[in-house]
Amino acid sequence: MLAAQNTAESGRYEVSRLPGHPLQEFVYLLNPYGSYFYYNLLSAAFSTLAVLFFALLLRRMAVRHYLAGALALAFTPVFYTSSTYTIDYAWSLAFVMASLYCLAERKIVLAGILLGMAVGCRITSAAMLLPFLLLAYERSLPLRKNLAAGVLLAGSAALTALLLFIPILHRYGPGFFMYYDQFDYPPFAKIAYKATLGVFGLVGMLGLAYGAALIVRNRFRPAEEVPAAKKWIRVSLLVFLLYIIAYLRLPQKSGYMIPLIPFAIILLACFLGGRQFRIACFMLILSPFILGINLTDPLRGSRHSPLAARFTVSGQEIFFDPLTGPVAAEYSKRWRKLEFTDKVIAAFTSGSEKCIVISGWWYNEIAVKLKQRGLDAYAGNFVFYINKGQIDSLRSAGHEICYLPEQDIYNDQYSKMNYTARSARPLRIPE
Repeated sequence: MLAAQNTAESGRYEVSRLPGHPLQEFVYLLNPYGSYFYYNLLSAAFSTLAVLFFALLLRRMAVRHYLAGALALAFTPVFYTSSTYTIDYAWSLAFVMASLYCLAERKIVLAGILLGMAVGCRITSAAMLLPFLLLAYERSLPLRKNLAAGVLLAGSAALTALLLFIPILHRYGPGFFMYYDQFDYPPFAKIAYKATLGVFGLVGMLGLAYGAALIVRNRFRPAEEVPAAKKWIRVSLLVFLLYIIAYLRLPQKSGYMIPLIPFAIILLACFLGGRQFRIACFMLILSPFILGINLTDPLRGSRHSPLAARFTVSGQEIFFDPLTGPVAAEYSKRWRKLEFTDKVIAAFTSGSEKCIVISGWWYNEIAVKLKQRGLDAYAGNFVFYINKGQIDSLRSAGHEICYLPEQDIYNDQYSKMNYTARSARPLRIPE
């Protein structure tokens, strides 16, 4: 949103963050001053398309209870919540599912174009090319036709993605391929939580465990009702391998695991009988609403009911609440973040604070609110993360440096130093 507004005002293309999401950013430029509702509605629309094409795919695979499988995707907690904010997860998955459906229909070029558009929303979607090439291979076809299908799929995907990324290449050069996540590698407990409970929720994980137990009991025999089940199993396992490797390289967000969700459901469909598949899907559908686990942090954590139990993992207090599921927790978390950013802005508009604020993960929220409220004069008071040289330069120019809660720690991690707390102070935030 902020990048679209800056692009519209300057006439010079600006990415929201490298390596860029050009297709999504181009769409935002059609209405750069839209409301929160407008931008979130776009994400909701693309999440709906992702579910629709997944339902069509499951029906094409002859999965009898394809609607249950599609609803399981729609209600898996991390996908459910990501469909209501402006990050690219729902956009890219919609194009991946559309591409996969077209590939199952043997519309090779269209499948490649759609995959390239998925890459234009999220560059890691390019990892789908290898599993899709495996799916495009047909033993019944001669080698020449299989090679032609592979070339057409890869070529149309690469050309589409290249065309979408040309503005980024022109603006930033070949060094655009980078990520801003430069923090310390998380502890194992956080990595495991984000990849499991953070994706599927507790009830969803129990549903997957139920399905896995049945698969083991049945000695990994595919269900007879799904034609070509073995091929879909190989494709799904390859997707799991590629995306788990990518996640372990940079395990910062549960959303990075969203591309795996449809393929987890495909695996359940390929191995389980109809009633067993419905039970596993029902548990995924129920998961967003009960048995939530989240942070108790008063600024970026969630509210919980009196029945919640608290405990500490990896130095952070978390809660287990039988009455508050992941969706309610996400809702209260967002309100807490909005309330906190309002307090930060109030510290400047009231004149009680005058400093440069290291804002970290609060930066975009603050910048958007300042612009929407016509408070651009305060925009220069907020920075994302800065290194030692930048801190010293600002201090030499007479600026005091402040930081928002925890951002002294993350600023040091981002800049690979141990300096922030010694050269800056916490921002005084009004109650």
